[in-house]
Amino acid sequence: MEMSSTLEINNFSKVPKYKQVVDNILADIHLGKFKKGQKLPSINETSFEYLLSRDTVEKAYNELRNKGIIVSVRGKGYYINDTHSIGKKRVLLVFNKVSDYKKLIYTNFINKLNDKVVVDLKIHNGDLGLFKEFIEGDLGSFHHIIVLPQFNASDKEIAAVLGSIPKEKLVILDYEPAKFQSFNASIYQDFEKDIYNALKQGMADFDKYEEIELVFPNCSDSCYPKQIKDGFINFCFHHKFAFSITDKVEERKVKKGKLLLLIGEKDLIDVIKICNKKKLKIGKEVGIISYNENPIKEILCNGINVVTTDFDMLTDHMANVVLNNKSCRIANSFHYIKRNSV
Repeated sequence: MEMSSTLEINNFSKVPKYKQVVDNILADIHLGKFKKGQKLPSINETSFEYLLSRDTVEKAYNELRNKGIIVSVRGKGYYINDTHSIGKKRVLLVFNKVSDYKKLIYTNFINKLNDKVVVDLKIHNGDLGLFKEFIEGDLGSFHHIIVLPQFNASDKEIAAVLGSIPKEKLVILDYEPAKFQSFNASIYQDFEKDIYNALKQGMADFDKYEEIELVFPNCSDSCYPKQIKDGFINFCFHHKFAFSITDKVEERKVKKGKLLLLIGEKDLIDVIKICNKKKLKIGKEVGIISYNENPIKEILCNGINVVTTDFDMLTDHMANVVLNNKSCRIANSFHYIKRNSV
């Protein structure tokens, strides 16, 4: 339902008239006169009723749209979009997919922000075009755009899209940003170095196993960085461990004397099922190391050993960027957690 605003335009005020229109509409939202989904009077109607130029009203509506307070629907007009985030900082957080890893980042991040920050979460599924749709025409609505840039596209294409985001807004997660020219902050992982050093921390427990096998999914939608594989190979060569690499768990290969480094969550469950079926003792006859921590791994099978980024530190850095407008380039901590599965 369309409603009229109680605009009060002071022709003698030093405040620009377009700003008076913005402030009056925000006041009406605070008072409950406008609610989410309600239609605003058209630019022409407001211009006629309050004796304002069309350009003045259009400038006011554009500012409200850039703040995410209203949206324009082609052929229909302007509608109240968001009454919750008025006066608050807006953050667009864009992940490549939904996973336990991403859920943990999101939950920790939200818990470290105050009530003056609103976070919009979107998933791009590796589709650079979809990400472009998220930001096109809406860049002005967000104070920060935090993106994990795992796209099925060339570095040049990715850099071009990220380059369209104002430098002061862009925050890059997980990936070392050397190939990106313009960004405000980056909290990244050095995947090759991280996996090498984390395995080195736990290597005293590996000698009882005859071979280490990396299960590295080869699915097109997995988007796991190949540098993990490179770091694993370097570790095994330098420390003289027999090793193999496969893209899926095979029951016949899960046997006594094998230590498995599992990147995917599904592979972890499959290996545990196979061990139970074959009556193999996890941590004694078969070793398991899982990639990236989550709360379940602490209690699963009396504790699964993991190599993991430090989620708490990662989300501390993210919150610091958003709350304090910090500019940074930080390699996040990555480590080995010893439990009972090796």
